[in-house]
Amino acid sequence: MNGFQGDPEGLMQKGNRIKNIFSNYTNVKNSIYRIVDNVASNWTGADSAGYVTQIRGYEVDFKNLGAIIEQIADILFRHGQRMASSRDAIKSAASRL
Repeated sequence: MNGFQGDPEGLMQKGNRIKNIFSNYTNVKNSIYRIVDNVASNWTGADSAGYVTQIRGYEVDFKNLGAIIEQIADILFRHGQRMASSRDAIKSAASRL
């Protein structure tokens, strides 16, 4: 059989798993930025400012990456829901034949 085949529940689980992994990633990233803030307040000078500026320069990239990851997780979950709904509608219609 040609075409895309998928398990609706599997897609929804993958979407949720991606969200959980992303949540853990976000916690680690936030922890790193707390450490950077700590470094900034305890270590003064040009080296500290350069380090903090460089690390803070990645914040927008992390935010954009996070938005993409969340979109992918949502797409998988919603697609799984639609597949399950279609499957259930087809089963229901077939049972009435």
